[in-house]
Amino acid sequence: MILPVMLFQLMVVLSSYSSLIIPAVANKPGCLTSCGNVSIPFPFGIGTGCYLDHWFAVTCRSSKPFLTSINQLVQLEVLNISLEENTMVVNHPVFNSCVGAKWSESANLENSPFFFSQTGNILYGRGCYFLAYIQHNETFAGCYCSCYIKGDSTACLGINCCQSKIPYYLQLFTASFDSTRRTDNNTTNEECKLVFVVQEEWLIQKKWNPGNLTNVPVVLDWGVPKSSFHLLNINTSTSSCKDIPNSTSTDANKSSSSTSTTAWNYQCNCNQGFQGNPYDLVEGCQGYSLALPDPVSP
Repeated sequence: MILPVMLFQLMVVLSSYSSLIIPAVANKPGCLTSCGNVSIPFPFGIGTGCYLDHWFAVTCRSSKPFLTSINQLVQLEVLNISLEENTMVVNHPVFNSCVGAKWSESANLENSPFFFSQTGNILYGRGCYFLAYIQHNETFAGCYCSCYIKGDSTACLGINCCQSKIPYYLQLFTASFDSTRRTDNNTTNEECKLVFVVQEEWLIQKKWNPGNLTNVPVVLDWGVPKSSFHLLNINTSTSSCKDIPNSTSTDANKSSSSTSTTAWNYQCNCNQGFQGNPYDLVEGCQGYSLALPDPVSP
């Protein structure tokens, strides 16, 4: 008689434990799927039990979503989340010398599953006769702005503005500048200088002239941390995942299995012939069929 009672008690305990765990990793019904005009797909979520882990928690304030895990002086407003690209676009502050500062530190993404995207962003400098650069420890990227020429320009070729690629796996940087001597009576080193990392596509749409903005869109790459990846139970028949090395690794193209010991996080996509959310524990990636044209009559 004792054994059945113990088994029953064990089942009750396991059932209670399961009810605590499952909502924390499931895109369950009742969770908000958007904030304002921004869709919030799983593994991101708004409210307890609606996101995979704390890194993907989003707070909705005044119809604007913010990345809760990066909770510091730099509040990252979420502008877009892409499952296909495993990217997120956020509002990020601009360094402007006219506010009296000599440098500006980025949002600190260290130890998180987020990186400043090397392919989606560029370093941009605007002003006259100065070196625009970002730096963190031994990582450096920079470009040089030459003399000011009045008039509109639809390109950034080093005159009054400059651009440069940023390093891979960048999670923290300081934006600053070094002025050079004045060589033109029409320019002074007192002019405002702008230095910032920015989404390249957005800047091109602005014709390389962002104006006097305090924030600009920046692309973050993201993936699921190894510590949480096992909670997803990815369907390998409909989805595939690749692992992303950490910032100290030189193997940027290393691929893919959940047993890897060097992966920092995982990025997943639906296989060819499937579409949907590979991270969704309920629906996941669903097959779709292509519509064939009607046969041509002889």
